[in-house]
Amino acid sequence: MPRSFEKSQKKKERLPIKTREGLIRHVEADLEQKEEEEAGQEEGSRESEGEDEMERVGGDDDEANSEEEDKEDDESKKPLPTKAEQRQQILEAKEELAQIGLSLNEDPEENSHLFRRLRELSYSRLPTIKKLSLATQLSVYKSVIPGYRIRPLTAEEQTAKVTKEVRKLRTYEQALVHSYQQYVEHLSLLSRGGVPKSPNSKTPPRPRTKLDLDLAHLAVTCASSLLHSVPHFNFRTDLLKILIDRLSKRTIDLTHIKARQTIEELFRTDEDGTASLDAVQLLVKMFKARRYNIHESVLNTFLFLRLLTELDVKASQDRVDKPTLDSSSDPNANSKKRKRGGDPKKAFKTKRQKKLEREQSTVLAELKEADAIVSSEEREKMQSETLKLVFSAYFQVLKDRPEGNNLMAATLEGLAKFSHLINIDFFTTLLAALKELIQDAAALASPYFPSMSSQNSSANSQSQTTRESLLCITTAFALLSGQHAPVVPLDLTFFTSHLFTLLSPLSLNPDLEYNHKSLRLPDPSLPHRPSTQISKVNLSTQTSLLIRSLTSVLTPPHPPRPPPSRAAAFTKRLLTFSLLAPEKSSIASLGIIAETARKNRGPAGSAVKNVFRLGEKVGDGRYRVNPLAGSAWEVALLGRHYSPKVRGAVEEVVRGVGGEKLQKNYHRTYSQPEIGLYALSVHIGTPLSPFPPYMYVPT
Repeated sequence: MPRSFEKSQKKKERLPIKTREGLIRHVEADLEQKEEEEAGQEEGSRESEGEDEMERVGGDDDEANSEEEDKEDDESKKPLPTKAEQRQQILEAKEELAQIGLSLNEDPEENSHLFRRLRELSYSRLPTIKKLSLATQLSVYKSVIPGYRIRPLTAEEQTAKVTKEVRKLRTYEQALVHSYQQYVEHLSLLSRGGVPKSPNSKTPPRPRTKLDLDLAHLAVTCASSLLHSVPHFNFRTDLLKILIDRLSKRTIDLTHIKARQTIEELFRTDEDGTASLDAVQLLVKMFKARRYNIHESVLNTFLFLRLLTELDVKASQDRVDKPTLDSSSDPNANSKKRKRGGDPKKAFKTKRQKKLEREQSTVLAELKEADAIVSSEEREKMQSETLKLVFSAYFQVLKDRPEGNNLMAATLEGLAKFSHLINIDFFTTLLAALKELIQDAAALASPYFPSMSSQNSSANSQSQTTRESLLCITTAFALLSGQHAPVVPLDLTFFTSHLFTLLSPLSLNPDLEYNHKSLRLPDPSLPHRPSTQISKVNLSTQTSLLIRSLTSVLTPPHPPRPPPSRAAAFTKRLLTFSLLAPEKSSIASLGIIAETARKNRGPAGSAVKNVFRLGEKVGDGRYRVNPLAGSAWEVALLGRHYSPKVRGAVEEVVRGVGGEKLQKNYHRTYSQPEIGLYALSVHIGTPLSPFPPYMYVPT
């Protein structure tokens, strides 16, 4: 049989091994196995080089999504481990995540390759490991992200020769940006309640489970934390899309509340206005796509915007602010202090040193002033664009009036807050829309004509209608107060008349001083239990809105002053309102009367005093308010009010209007209790006994 050298050709001797018996054993290895190992190593190195190249260049969103879907499919095909194996895997994953987090926090530039391992752990089949990986990545990125935005390198910068430190920093920054982008994309997929299948996939999408909802909540929480901690960094728009996509749903849960609070905090803390502009653009785009079928609290987020609050500063009309002497603004400030006996421990400086310091301080002051001007211009530009988008959303709601959602109150609150920033060209259109809203509200819920009101309207809807009417009136007068009256002549008679009409039904409202956060038990006599109101931004009660409207009507900050008939009519109606309203509302309305008499020294002030004068009053026979033909008989009952604060407020009003002489006359006239009882009986239409001849009885 011929010799065969096949074995010698496929074998290779290795180092000999000495066994326990003392024998020397020769070890041989197969060449085929070695070649396979070398080929596998070369293939793995090629794959790693390809992945590094993809990280440097970046990938398309569809490719990233398909890779993630393939990972999910591969993981789902593997058999589930036992509970003991799961506990062991979770324990090992915790140790590995802790080690990776420590290494990245210690030296992220040297350990930038660990970002990929963190991302791989987030695709684990075990939910606990996936959640731990997402939370670990959140903590790591919040600690290693720099305080500046990383921009992509240009072609010239990539080919230019740089130092070793610069090249190392650039490599780390690009790896950080790519890993952070993959993390944000993963959060975006999880926030939708599970990884969606691509259109080309033949397998149908699996239904959402409780685990998908938990991961969606975790993804929104991570996105909110990143947007709160590092709003300046890359992919801010992607984080905003995650939150706004959740806000587009009308279902209110913890995730919705968390996303809304994050947007509100972003609006409140944004200084330059760039992040606010991005968020408002996405919100308005979402409003249009949803046809304004959104929740009221989402539109209320606009009330947290810092729109021209720091830039729109008006100078004082009473005094002139003098600039303070500072070393940065006055180069000779130090020399002046030294001449007056300044600090003796100060080091001596030559004339040359003093001259250099003065020149340096002057240059620094000029640079600081130039930077402030540029930043102010950029911020004003950003906030102006944001303001246009906000008003476009508000005007669209006023125009369309979408049914089924309560956006009108939120719109009116926003217009009332930003009314001083509205352009003059929109005044006529806006006032016409507000007037139409008040007319519709009066027709749907009229306190005097129940047949015109809706049969199914509840107390909450009527209260909401009254609130909207007060907001319309407040917005209309805010337009006038925000502009100069001679330049913008506005006829607000309709709003004044409607406010006068609202005083009587408001005085009978027991919930006048409550808002949705007031802790109180519901009325058991109501046929329908009031529903729990969602928290609003504007916590003002109806009393506070009423006081704001009355202040704008009776004591405006700018001329013209109210006419005498209007001042007297509101005084008489406010006295009746104080008689029936709750304690705090009565005190506030009496304060409005005193303020009206104090600020209006002309004919309006005289008309207010005439209401409180005693004696005969003659009417003209016309069915009008005729406030000057009546008497302030309500003082008789208000002087015997159960609250000592209300009694003290009435005395202050009488003293402020007519002085001590009028106060003594009122004490002498209204000291008898039967006078107040007779006044009340006349008011309700059933006289009890003949009235004293020195007191006018209103008919």
